[in-house]
Amino acid sequence: LKIGESYKVRLHFSENMLGKTGFRKFDVTINGTKVLTNYDIYAETGAKNKAIIKESKVIANASGQIIIEFTTVKYNAKINGIEIIEE
Repeated sequence: LKIGESYKVRLHFSENMLGKTGFRKFDVTINGTKVLTNYDIYAETGAKNKAIIKESKVIANASGQIIIEFTTVKYNAKINGIEIIEE
């Protein structure tokens, strides 16, 4: 990645295990900015095994990195895929 350049980060989610709202919640932080708070995949999609994508525009840090952190609030944080696309 290029230092200071803009990228689109696409986070892919699908709740494949838990079938109710409120069972899994987590936060997502990208390069120090919280982009999702108490995120509940099932609450957002309304169904088990239904995919959703959350996008954020991010600037690569001074080391040319995009650092994505997942913090569990309840149960375990979960991700199905990550895309980083140069803008």
